[in-house]
Amino acid sequence: MQFTRGYTDLKFYPNELKSITFGLKLSPEIKAEILKLVSSQYAHCELYQLEMIGGVIRRMEYAS
Repeated sequence: MQFTRGYTDLKFYPNELKSITFGLKLSPEIKAEILKLVSSQYAHCELYQLEMIGGVIRRMEYAS
């Protein structure tokens, strides 16, 4: 496996995906696309959202 741009696509089984964390700068459109994909193929997946609280970034459970 060769990394050319600092990342690569890796194949995985759906049950291997345990959680997804949405970043602070994620656009609502992209988040909606991810949520649609998760609900159709990865319903078991836990969802989290990064939030800045008092200047500290925290990983919180995602509440739709």
